[in-house]
Amino acid sequence: MEGTVEGLVASEAEVIVGPRGRIEGAVKAKHLVVNGEVDGRIVCEQLDIMAAGTVRGELHTGRMTIEEGGRFLGQSMDLGEAGDIAVLELNLVAPEQVAALGRRTEATEGEVVEPAEEMAR
Repeated sequence: MEGTVEGLVASEAEVIVGPRGRIEGAVKAKHLVVNGEVDGRIVCEQLDIMAAGTVRGELHTGRMTIEEGGRFLGQSMDLGEAGDIAVLELNLVAPEQVAALGRRTEATEGEVVEPAEEMAR
């Protein structure tokens, strides 16, 4: 994705944040690749921060790689058992972020942004 998304981005597969991409809020994906910026809470099985990528916030992941030049600023926790995802989904979005859910600017076609109640199922 390129452009800015405020709120929740959720995918059952891969989310790629391009060099001009920015996510402010929460991300849930199987695989997250960051060439741009992500600021918020992340739950994913695999996170790859590329040389131009920056991730700030709270991370729950099974595996993480950071290329030289990539930046991670925040807390990282092991995703642990698969059951942990269900618990984390319920708390993925902080109360102050709820107002931002669904607001989008310059989002690329095909991008998935779901409301918080979809994540709680």
